[in-house]
Amino acid sequence: MKKIAMILSIFVIAALAVLFFSAPAQASVKDRGTEEIDDTWDAYGYCEFILTAHQVGSLKWSGYTDDEGCYHFRISDVNFRQEIYAQGYPDKVLKLRFQGPFGWDDLTPDGSVWIEWMKGQWQHITIPGYGTVLGRAGNLAVKWDCSGDECIVDTLKLVGLNMYTPEGVEAMCDYLRP
Repeated sequence: MKKIAMILSIFVIAALAVLFFSAPAQASVKDRGTEEIDDTWDAYGYCEFILTAHQVGSLKWSGYTDDEGCYHFRISDVNFRQEIYAQGYPDKVLKLRFQGPFGWDDLTPDGSVWIEWMKGQWQHITIPGYGTVLGRAGNLAVKWDCSGDECIVDTLKLVGLNMYTPEGVEAMCDYLRP
């Protein structure tokens, strides 16, 4: 009798283990990687002239699709620097540094509504003679709803430093003006 109880116990444990390990995960990792960044692009809309941005650094990322078909993207171990200057005038540069994790979570399978979040230091611009003119650090969560004709942006959480003002953008443009 004791042997039968032990065999049944082992059978039950083995069956539970098979069920546990073969059950579909709530969210499976779809993509993962590490990237070295060395990228240059033009930025429009900040100043009356075109800005050029150059960033160098590295990041680790992963992404997965949940059971509802919504994509979730995570970037961790972010560490890169960015230089901004007026297009064609790389002798006068402002430097930014980004550190900390960030990512987004789609709330709809088509990706038209999502929450973007950042933690750490994601923007900090200091201008000689002005001091810090633009800076963001802490914990930020923003909801984007682009399901209609226009995107609606709603700040869900902002804890920490938020020095992103029209005056700061103007000071940046004054400093970089060719």
